Amino acid sequence: MKMNETAPKQEIQTAPEIDETITKSSEFNERQVDTQERADESLATGNIRHELELLEQPKAPLELPFDGSQEGDQPQYIDLAMKKASLRNELGRIRQKLTPTQSIFSSTIHQPLIRKASDVSASTIARTSGLLGGGILAFGGSLILLLTDKFFGFKYNYLLFVPLFIIGYILALLIEAAIKSTSHKKTS
Repeated sequence: MKMNETAPKQEIQTAPEIDETITKSSEFNERQVDTQERADESLATGNIRHELELLEQPKAPLELPFDGSQEGDQPQYIDLAMKKASLRNELGRIRQKLTPTQSIFSSTIHQPLIRKASDVSASTIARTSGLLGGGILAFGGSLILLLTDKFFGFKYNYLLFVPLFIIGYILALLIEAAIKSTSHKKTS
């Protein structure tokens, strides 16, 4: 640029014009903030509405994933062989963490014959009706024997409690079986 040439004239704003520009820009900023707030509220309200609509929609029943990509594929059902294999694998994994004596004991008590005997005895020996019947007969019988022994001057035999308990247990199991058999006949 040459010295002779003058630069383009810039407009010089006066104080009232500056105040007016500042006021306009602050009003513009306020409108922008207000518009942004309304947009945020609208977005939040829209999200809430969307979530409510999702909650109101009926839910489809849960389906297990099944990849039927090949013809003839069927869902796998757990059968007895799979259960036995799973039990063997699980017991083998656990026995690896046990000491040798514990591992031998575990392999002994988990034999099929011992397991069956344990299951049968668990379902029959610890019957609450049998224990209740045995306890009641043993208590009542012992009380009667104690009173008669005192009255006639005999010595009380403490071992009579055991056979009285066993007799009461067996009687209670028989009564329970009779009640169950008659109740099944009525419902059939």
